Amino acid sequence: MKLKRLWNEYIKAEEKANAADEAYEMEPENEDLEKAFDEAYRAEYDAMEKVAEEMVSFTKGKIDHALACKMVRMQRAAIEDLINRVA
Repeated sequence: MKLKRLWNEYIKAEEKANAADEAYEMEPENEDLEKAFDEAYRAEYDAMEKVAEEMVSFTKGKIDHALACKMVRMQRAAIEDLINRVA
């Protein structure tokens, strides 16, 4: 299922971004770490957008893009429940 694959990709991207953020916070003057964090955060954002787009498509618009993005950030259990019910 596409939503499940995109969700898993988002989770991995989020973990990478969190790790990059922690490394950058340890050395805030390190430009390479800053660049790595920026790239990881962009990848996380892009992955979140893909999940949101698929949620809109999957629900035939019953969940709009703004709500889908909010759910990705704040209602992870609801998304995981949806994935488990339809997978």
